[in-house]
Amino acid sequence: MQVPLTRSAPRITFDVMDSTRPREGAGTADPPASRRRQHLSALDSAVAERPDLACGIVVRHGIPTLHVVRYGCAGRPLKIGCDFDAGTWWFVCAHDGRKIAPVDDVPGAVRLIDGALPSRARRSR
Repeated sequence: MQVPLTRSAPRITFDVMDSTRPREGAGTADPPASRRRQHLSALDSAVAERPDLACGIVVRHGIPTLHVVRYGCAGRPLKIGCDFDAGTWWFVCAHDGRKIAPVDDVPGAVRLIDGALPSRARRSR
């Protein structure tokens, strides 16, 4: 999208990032950003089936991540991204890029995410 900037006599335009368009792979039939969102949506659905976990997809700077928390536990959410590496899509830790599981192993990814989250604190009597 071109936005005109008319401060001086010459007309100046600059590109504005549009979060609805992929950041890379423009012009391909199946851009990486949409595949990323599809894989995270599948993981979101699987995590949402767990009664002890809550999750949601958050888009920042045009890149979707899945935020997962355990009910009853304080702390930051585990942020899951999705990256394409060496011909395979992977679920990854969003903050450091560590691989969690390939996207075709959604149940395995859910198990690993569950293990990485803090356990529910037990109440003392």
